[in-house]
Amino acid sequence: MKRLIAFDRTSLLLVLRLASAMTAAFVASAAFAQTYVYLSQFGSSGSGDGQFRLPEGVAIDPLTRNIVVADAANSRVQIFTPSGVFIAKFGSSGTGNGQFGNPNGIAIDPTSRNIVVGDTATGLRVEIFDPAGSFITQFGSFGSADGQFSGHQGIAIDPATHNIVVMDTGNARVQIFSAAGAFIGKFGSAGSGNGQFSGAHGIAIDPTTRNIVVADTGNHRVQIFDSAGNYLSQFGTFGTGNGQFNLPIGVAFSPVSRNIVVADFRNARVQIFNATGTYLSQFGSDGTGNGQFASPAWVAVDPVSENIVVTDPALDRAQIFALQGAALPPTIGKAFGAATIQVNASTSLTFAIQNPNATPLTGIGFGDAMPAGLVIATPNGLAGSCGGGTITAVAGSGSVVLANATLAPTSSCSFSVNVTPMAAGTYDNVTGSVTSAEGGDGATAAASLTAAAGPAPPPGPASAIPTLQQWALWILASIVLAAGGIVLRSGRHPR
Repeated sequence: MKRLIAFDRTSLLLVLRLASAMTAAFVASAAFAQTYVYLSQFGSSGSGDGQFRLPEGVAIDPLTRNIVVADAANSRVQIFTPSGVFIAKFGSSGTGNGQFGNPNGIAIDPTSRNIVVGDTATGLRVEIFDPAGSFITQFGSFGSADGQFSGHQGIAIDPATHNIVVMDTGNARVQIFSAAGAFIGKFGSAGSGNGQFSGAHGIAIDPTTRNIVVADTGNHRVQIFDSAGNYLSQFGTFGTGNGQFNLPIGVAFSPVSRNIVVADFRNARVQIFNATGTYLSQFGSDGTGNGQFASPAWVAVDPVSENIVVTDPALDRAQIFALQGAALPPTIGKAFGAATIQVNASTSLTFAIQNPNATPLTGIGFGDAMPAGLVIATPNGLAGSCGGGTITAVAGSGSVVLANATLAPTSSCSFSVNVTPMAAGTYDNVTGSVTSAEGGDGATAAASLTAAAGPAPPPGPASAIPTLQQWALWILASIVLAAGGIVLRSGRHPR
């Protein structure tokens, strides 16, 4: 297929705009195999600053990347730098506002950065603090009625609604509250069937789909629910093999890869799965040395480095593990040249692909099946290329396909086609996942176009959009003509 090298001016502007979209797409990348190695540790037994007595829940501030740990037996919460250096603490033993009996589950709101802490010993409540640790409010009490708890553990926060989702362990259910603590809903019951729980502890929320993931501890599995609490799937069985569990407790999502990280308590290890529960890798073993665990309980993932922080209550310490040697999938962004056009008119649709790795990616490709009523224009206006790959965009069809592209380290490519809406309405266009041989499946890309009703275009071929070379030739011709005019006028000037 012929590839045009030149871009029209709109496409060139879109390439620049897509840089930020590609960054966002990278954040939403799908799972890839991850290998982790021991990096460092912090904490020791005691009640001094930076020491622990049964460290439990752990969360990471999305802005500062500070590590926040529920220091259960010391009835406090401690804050550390991303490398584990003590910064501050808040809380004390008691039943008053801002006090704790046994702080356990912990989560941080991604927008307000408020710290939400579950207290399993003083009235079974949830307390909310600002990022500096000042008490804001609380909710909950002991019992089995709506809004009451019996041994709640894990806490997660919905990134879209900011609802607080609490694993009510003793009542074998998950409860959902507003950001202010008002009861909204619940799901789950005791048992081993789909959607049932036995001693479930950890809970986490997929940053992209908002699916709720629960470490169903006593059933030795992890269950996945949609944001409303409807059962979707599960993974894991009892055992010591890859993907099996012996009392999974803590669970967390990587904000970058969307991989699920699970603390496999009795197997003294941490296992990593993709967003649908496919086993990817693991690290850790039984012991007290660097990278070993006595009781890995709770986990959190750094949103930038993807370092994994694991608390170990039996050893009164937390360890940090660093991501090593994994190829990231390519990222993809897309944008329409105009947000709104008339029916039967055309506008460009530009795709941009980037290799975020320091090594090449090969076999890059994706497919984009457009919504009904949106088709490739005639002519298709294909401009640009992508890593030597084959671009298929047949005029009148409803799809664009890229296959077998190669990108050098940290390089990018982009291309565009013209599209035409056949009827009035809004067209929400989402690509398939961008993939590569080395990085596996990546993210999708989305863009919307609104078609307004208008007169049909006159018959005849569509006017081609001038290319960058044509603009340059026109400008050069204008300069030459202007210079010739000056010379002619100069020749007529009397001496």
